[in-house]
Amino acid sequence: MRIGALPSIKISDLERIDKLYKLNVYAGDREEYFTFTTPECAKEIDSYLEYRKKRGETISKDSYLIVRKFSPINEWAV
Repeated sequence: MRIGALPSIKISDLERIDKLYKLNVYAGDREEYFTFTTPECAKEIDSYLEYRKKRGETISKDSYLIVRKFSPINEWAV
């Protein structure tokens, strides 16, 4: 997967399959294709999303996988 595709990946582009994710890259584009993560990558995605949730973010299928800013909360509350 090209690094340039990463910012456009949304939660709806992820499909959990056992210990990995199937990713829909360039969804809706004529260049659209599927690829798969490693189990290690899937574990990191899960950790990252859990961290964002703990910080107070509501994550939906329309949320982007990678974001620059999270919802602010106090560090001591995490």
